Amino acid sequence: MQELTRAAIRNVAASSTVYARGLQLFRSGAVKGISIQRTTGQFRIGIMDSYEYTVTIDEKSDTEIVYTCNCASAIKESGACKHVVAGLFSVLKHQEHEKLKSLPTPEDRRACSVMDFFRGQEDLVQPMEVFHIEPVITVPKMLTANEGNAYLSLKCGHDLLYKV
Repeated sequence: MQELTRAAIRNVAASSTVYARGLQLFRSGAVKGISIQRTTGQFRIGIMDSYEYTVTIDEKSDTEIVYTCNCASAIKESGACKHVVAGLFSVLKHQEHEKLKSLPTPEDRRACSVMDFFRGQEDLVQPMEVFHIEPVITVPKMLTANEGNAYLSLKCGHDLLYKV
């Protein structure tokens, strides 16, 4: 499967309303279980909404997201239903967790985690509103091969940029 992004999930959702409802389901803890079949590359995800639904997402294709859901909306709509969107967010979270585990140092993992947090804020922004992230890296002049520190700071915000 391609590496998922929020934009890719937004593109497969049946509408922006379905995307927002799927994100809300994911954030509310409706994802009750995820199992990964490593040999087939398939994710099976249990979503508890008004009923319990099962979403499957296949990793077979590098160019498209292959999914199924056993809800009525999945049959009626063209595009992913809210349960698939919630399931895709859980797969995205799994992929991000796996990527974090592969980073070599705790500092790298922490910096990546902070960047991912602010990247996730794009889902809270209203349409036509821009959320800016500006990384600032400071390297002192006297940085030797084994000594010294470089510093990363972030400026984030909508209209005003706040240093974090």
